[in-house]
Amino acid sequence: MKRWSLCLFLLLLLPLTACQQAGEPIVLPEPAELDKIQIEHSLVPAQMKILETEENMAALIDALTAQGKKTRTESVNDNPTNVDSYYTLKFYHTDAPKSPSIAYAYEKNGKTYIEQPYAGIWEIPDAIYDEQIEVTYD
Repeated sequence: MKRWSLCLFLLLLLPLTACQQAGEPIVLPEPAELDKIQIEHSLVPAQMKILETEENMAALIDALTAQGKKTRTESVNDNPTNVDSYYTLKFYHTDAPKSPSIAYAYEKNGKTYIEQPYAGIWEIPDAIYDEQIEVTYD
């Protein structure tokens, strides 16, 4: 009887572990495929940061893909909800300069995140947010 109980428990546990998606890396374009990355704040869109050199774009993309950790929260909206403000990261592709792909970066509950609409939400280190995403105004 104990053996059957253990088998039943393992069978019930299997779907929970098989569906776990934590650890999936964020998928961002290759720097060589981009003209620029434009970063603007939701509350002050007129002031923005533009990354145009491949070196600067690669530094941001590499940091996000290497250090972003997928959360269990799904992205189900076009832009972040339940946050006071956010940064929009627009990736302008060389082959489609008027159709950027978009991601959002924001702070929520003391943590920093990057969100790709309908693809997922990743937690990112505060240092990446502070040094590479956050737009500072003089």
